[in-house]
Amino acid sequence: MSVLEQRHGGGGGSHYSGGRRGRGKCDRTVTGYGSDKIGDYTVEGTWSDKTLRMAIIKQYKLGTGNNPSQNLGHKVQIQLKWNEKENQFDGKWYVQTSKYHGEDQYRLQFISQFTSA
Repeated sequence: MSVLEQRHGGGGGSHYSGGRRGRGKCDRTVTGYGSDKIGDYTVEGTWSDKTLRMAIIKQYKLGTGNNPSQNLGHKVQIQLKWNEKENQFDGKWYVQTSKYHGEDQYRLQFISQFTSA
């Protein structure tokens, strides 16, 4: 599965995968990786089939990206809810570091990928 993630004013490519955390549970794990204008990152979190919400932590890899002053190897908390009308996840991202704190809109969209035989 591939997705396109878009923050307010930017975007990047990512790959996410998921699996069940426990038999009979509604929560699933979410893992992935990607890169954007800040740098390379990994993603870990949970998705609930019951509430249609996703909570993920995006961890940047220090020393990657075009602007080292923006990539502190920091974490971004992302809270999302499924938007059935738009067929995407909508929500907010939150950052708190010694140099910056902020929040803004966040959107996660699925991209169809087809392989030819």
